[in-house]
Amino acid sequence: PRSELAAQSAEAGAVGAGTPVGDGAGIPATLSPDERLYEPLSARGILRCTQTAEQDAAIDERVVAMLLQRILDHLALETMCGVNKHATIPLNVSFNVDANGAEQLASLVRMHFGIASAVAFDYVELLENNGLRVIFSQLPAPLESLSFFDAKNNNAFIVVSDAMTPERQLFKIMYELANIFLYTRTGNALVYDTDGTRHFAKRFAAVMLMPQTAVQTSVARAGILPEQWTFEMLLRMKARFGVSAEAFLYRLDELSLLPRDGALLESLSKAIKQHYLKTSFKEPAGEVSRMSRNVRFTDLLLCAKLTPENGKEVRKIESRVRKNYPLDESIPVVKASAKNVDKKRSGPVRPKRAK
Repeated sequence: PRSELAAQSAEAGAVGAGTPVGDGAGIPATLSPDERLYEPLSARGILRCTQTAEQDAAIDERVVAMLLQRILDHLALETMCGVNKHATIPLNVSFNVDANGAEQLASLVRMHFGIASAVAFDYVELLENNGLRVIFSQLPAPLESLSFFDAKNNNAFIVVSDAMTPERQLFKIMYELANIFLYTRTGNALVYDTDGTRHFAKRFAAVMLMPQTAVQTSVARAGILPEQWTFEMLLRMKARFGVSAEAFLYRLDELSLLPRDGALLESLSKAIKQHYLKTSFKEPAGEVSRMSRNVRFTDLLLCAKLTPENGKEVRKIESRVRKNYPLDESIPVVKASAKNVDKKRSGPVRPKRAK
């Protein structure tokens, strides 16, 4: 609805331009310090899923204002484009918070995604095609990722730092997906950072990205025996799963795909760590071949531009986002005009390809 769109766009603009965020303006002083910090988000039904030491150390009113702006801009564009705001996978499911529970949950999620034990080409695209919102943005160190539950739409936002390697980003996205399930499992109660929840989320991320059947099949089809692994082969194989060399090495060992004496595991682990030290923890060759970064947001922005009535709101959003965070650079930005819209049709006309 236009009223909803106007309210969302106005709120986002106020956060980005007119509201001083350093002193917590407009936030009720009667709330506890922690509640006071997140009130701008929770008041709009956007609820944080976790509380961690990294969040407590890095997040202040200015960071919350940035997150609110990103989320409101995304919601406003969804409204302009008339897209479904609900997730198409169930986010409220039952499971045990242990290693077996993490594996069962990962299998269930993969089933709903329609990939079973297959390796996905682009997991971010897969999540976004199922309605989830993934935002790449600048986050203050040591913060790497965050997750928020959209109570109104039974959906979620995953925010990940754009400063990490693609492998680390992908792992943290799945880590936050686990936190979303942990949050809804407890009746939308904040998930505190404990050994149990942390290990569960890490286990979920690992088996989501490296399902047992897929790893075993890939290794068998390549004809690699446990004692034949080399550093080069490890890098070639790990790239197909979109994970770090170290994560893939330990998964191989866990699945008994390395010699049991541990000598080769130790040798390969040493080679990986030496590379990390030499390159400031950059991932060895053979990194993730493709991962969408803010592609869906850019799609929505371009789609909204094709409707002239959206012009004012879209220009405000585009002005904000281009100053503060990256759009997907693989998609050319086209200026919407009357030529792009067929007045006899309700939908947009594709721009002509450049010769």
